[in-house]
Amino acid sequence: VGDPTMGKYVAAMTEQELLSPPSMASRYGYDGVFASALAWTKARIRVGAERCPTGSELLEELRGVDFQGASGRVTFGDNGDRGDAGVIVMIRNTVALAGGELQDVEIGVYVAGTGVQFDNSVTPVWPGGGGGGWGAVPPDGY
Repeated sequence: VGDPTMGKYVAAMTEQELLSPPSMASRYGYDGVFASALAWTKARIRVGAERCPTGSELLEELRGVDFQGASGRVTFGDNGDRGDAGVIVMIRNTVALAGGELQDVEIGVYVAGTGVQFDNSVTPVWPGGGGGGWGAVPPDGY
């Protein structure tokens, strides 16, 4: 039994939307669900079938999660924050196409521990009418 609202949403998607890679937000969401399921499975194995794991037992297992996910390496520190090892952030810029249509294009990537690499074949457009190109970075950095 499906959600009729979701069916209408998917039916309204264009072919380009259906074939495009998932957004980083989607990848983090997927990894969060997978990490939770992995922790739940490990906790259930540890406590056995006679009872459900407690929240503390689940948290303990979640802190031990370590896998290569859709958004990069997934680990959690003692305080519950996600580790940044393997985190990749796509840097995008909105450009105007002929006819005034706007399109997001990837202009670089940030990899935790490595830094930022920009694609010099793409000309960024800066907000506030500051012009385009890498030499036209506004003085405030934005």
